[in-house]
Amino acid sequence: MEYWVESNNKFSKMMKVLFLGMCILLTGCSASQEEKQMDKTEESFVLKEEQESGIESKSSKYQPERSRTGPYNFTEHIEKKHKILTYDICSNPQYDYENTLLKEYLAEDLELNRQLREKLPDNTSLSIDYHIFDFNDDGLEDYVVCLASSEYCGSAGNNVRIYIQESNGKLRRVLDITMRLLNANNPNGHEAFTVLDEKTDGYYAIVSIFYNRILRYDKQTEQYEFHEGE
Repeated sequence: MEYWVESNNKFSKMMKVLFLGMCILLTGCSASQEEKQMDKTEESFVLKEEQESGIESKSSKYQPERSRTGPYNFTEHIEKKHKILTYDICSNPQYDYENTLLKEYLAEDLELNRQLREKLPDNTSLSIDYHIFDFNDDGLEDYVVCLASSEYCGSAGNNVRIYIQESNGKLRRVLDITMRLLNANNPNGHEAFTVLDEKTDGYYAIVSIFYNRILRYDKQTEQYEFHEGE
């Protein structure tokens, strides 16, 4: 009888200890959840406050990382070591290319897309927009052209070209690459395309914000090339 009472007491003590342990564990989990919720609430409050005041966040905790795949962090490298001429030449996309010099130079692309769509009905129609900037300060409008369709887009981005307008009324293509310029999440549908206030061989250097890489004009190739140095 005494043995049974003693065993029962030990069992009761074990149950009490187990119960207290569970209470402590549940309390800790609840506190952790509350702390996470407070962090989210604080972050939302800070972002809302900054948006309403029209200022950009200075805290890296709330500021999205601008350097994605390129070698530089835009804020820490590009803005500190290079003077910006204009932050975004793609802020106002144009679509009436048929009324510009571009029409002649895009005719082959449009015809290729038409033929592909006849053979492959699921192939998307070619979408074209352009952006105007004078890359060599000669007073003539140059063009950044953005092309998008099944054959012009892939995992690396979409086709992007730069055409320089010459005094004879012709266009000269100085860039033709696949890069991420389209971005449906941005208000204007594009990533920012920055121009630096510095020239190489008479042409402004440019920066793709998505890659955070500098492109400079090379007079030997007569093309814009990715620049690996400062």
